[in-house]
Amino acid sequence: MACPVVIPLDQSLHFSPAQIGSLGVTLGKLFSEDIPIPETIVIPPETLYRLTQENRLYALLSENSPELSHDAARNAQFKKKIQQVICTQKLPGWFVSEILTQFNRKFRDGFISIQPGNYFPKFATERFQHIQGEANSLESLLLAWAELIYLCFEKHMVLRPIHFAPAPLILQAQHQAIVSGLGHTLHPQKLSKTQVFIQAIWGSPDQHLLMEESDSYSVDVRTWGIIDQQVATKTKQYRRESDSLISVHVPQQYQKQSVLNPAQITAIAQIIFAIKQCRLEHQVISWELAKEGVFVTGIRESQIEPTVAHATKKTVTKLYISTGNPQKHLPALLPTIDGIGVLRSEYTLAKFGVHPMHVIQSKQKVQLLNELVTTITTYQSALHRKPVIYRSQNFTSSELRQLRYSENYEPAEANPYIGYRGGLQLVRQPQLLEFELEVLKAVLSRSPAPLGFMPAFVRTPHEMEWILAEIERAGLFQQQNFSVWLQLNTPENILNLRSYPTHKLAGISVNVTSLHALLLGIDPDNPEIHEHYAMDTLAVERMLEQLALTVRELQDLRNFTQPLQLHLHLEKYSHDLVALAVKLGYHGITVKPAAAQITHATIVEIEEKQLAYLQ
Repeated sequence: MACPVVIPLDQSLHFSPAQIGSLGVTLGKLFSEDIPIPETIVIPPETLYRLTQENRLYALLSENSPELSHDAARNAQFKKKIQQVICTQKLPGWFVSEILTQFNRKFRDGFISIQPGNYFPKFATERFQHIQGEANSLESLLLAWAELIYLCFEKHMVLRPIHFAPAPLILQAQHQAIVSGLGHTLHPQKLSKTQVFIQAIWGSPDQHLLMEESDSYSVDVRTWGIIDQQVATKTKQYRRESDSLISVHVPQQYQKQSVLNPAQITAIAQIIFAIKQCRLEHQVISWELAKEGVFVTGIRESQIEPTVAHATKKTVTKLYISTGNPQKHLPALLPTIDGIGVLRSEYTLAKFGVHPMHVIQSKQKVQLLNELVTTITTYQSALHRKPVIYRSQNFTSSELRQLRYSENYEPAEANPYIGYRGGLQLVRQPQLLEFELEVLKAVLSRSPAPLGFMPAFVRTPHEMEWILAEIERAGLFQQQNFSVWLQLNTPENILNLRSYPTHKLAGISVNVTSLHALLLGIDPDNPEIHEHYAMDTLAVERMLEQLALTVRELQDLRNFTQPLQLHLHLEKYSHDLVALAVKLGYHGITVKPAAAQITHATIVEIEEKQLAYLQ
């Protein structure tokens, strides 16, 4: 049949994959199975061909196409030329009228997203989200088309007529989400075929919030009973505005409230199960709940195979978690993780509600010591002698001032994130270090499991030398299963690493959140400032590359054969940074428990690609 200018989703099954793309085929099939899909239209390649012929686009761009160029600057200039030619062309009336008609019918009251109908790994998806308004939508559509043309040029280094219609373009409605999240047709931790797993956050989708603050629900598909429910504390949400998301504070009364009620949980679980029944592979489904109802907004194959063998697959790059609350359950993670890369002491200390210095100087000292020993040994027992790295308390002065009797010990600081904390506080109040070393000695006397000690927020080689001298004086270096680690928080730590006493260290761990904040001069504890500065991945990547090079050079200077371990500590999961760390030969990656499964899958993926390349 003749191909129309625009193909609505309800007609997509009448067209071939070449006309609507693999994504269009997927959405069309789901729609035909009564899965709720947002309003969607497809602009087929034939429509783009017609525009090319009527506007002589190929001729205009071919005149100055930098064929077979490997000059990045020249290629970037050509990309701008493609955008200019595409966006300044005089569009024919048949095209404009049809696009505006569809816009008024389906998209007038909300937002749209634009994406190619086939997978293009470098397509800047985030640039073409939350688009609002007729003119903005038309301009964004042309920019998305220009992006695809350039990606074809970048791959082949020459433009041909076929590259001017490389894939269908899919426009999909976006509602103002009240709740959003992911649905897993296979429970990612229990690997149970009889359960579906739901993650949910307030507001519009955000990857980091889903990792850090999502509620989770397990639903038995045989009875539709909710068999497990975990409610997180949710401090912020995102709201769509034209071409962007804005951060909104979650009101206090909703922060610890479940974002979904039982009826909504069951409805979403039934949608996930319906998709599971009509798909061969296990899926991860993106969904949103708006005032108009629940909608499936995306679907991809799960990286988790329904076998324990995959979850326990050994990797060269070790996976660790950061944690501090021994009440949280670990069994589901045990096959995947290789230990605890950062055991935060703050949770146990904060439970007392009293400044640590006051406790140390009181009769409660023994009680606090036993609490910390119990915290560490509880993890050691659960991990079956896998290594645990204990980090000394890392409170800022403002956090400590919330505890009783703090007025005797803590100054009032305008910017506590870079104030009295970490190594400086240990030097200033050496009783704190002496107490924590007593805790470690008590643990070592009870358990043969590997135990590491990581002083928090050390700023200079002098601070680290002083701490190591105190550890030496306490006799801990005589313990065979004891080691000391240095956490890198500042650019100085990395740039000046050769001046640190690394010959006495078992390893170093770079805190990406802190490094990113101090590279940009911001405070990650201040969300009003931090949210304005997205992760500068390029700058962080360069620092991580420099660090890997320095560590390799330091190996030759060590007085013993044990290699200096290098860990990446990510508080927020990043596929790019995990992949980079694996490629650079980092020995371990530390993430929060919620990100352990996806991090393990990424490590497996990158290591398998490296092995295939070498073969």
